[in-house]
Amino acid sequence: MVQGLTPEQFNQAIAVLAQHHTTKIMLNFPRNGFVGDMGKTHFRIHIHQCCPGCTKDLHSAGFDLQMGEGGLEVIAI
Repeated sequence: MVQGLTPEQFNQAIAVLAQHHTTKIMLNFPRNGFVGDMGKTHFRIHIHQCCPGCTKDLHSAGFDLQMGEGGLEVIAI
C-alpha cells in the first residue's frame, strides 16, 4: 500500500503543481478514515482539477498518479 510522500517528495511535487495556476488540490486526505502521522512524517496530495501539462510535468519529475476516493493521488515512483 502507498504510504504517502516524504517531506522532500512532497515539496518537489508542490513545486511542480505550483507552476500550473489552474490546478486544484487537496492535501493530506485521510486513508480509510485514518490520519496517523500524515502531515508529520508523510504527506498525500490529491488532484481534483488540472491541465494535461501538469500530469506530464509530474511524470517527468518522477511521480505517478493513482485514482482513488480522494481524487487523483500523486505518488512517488
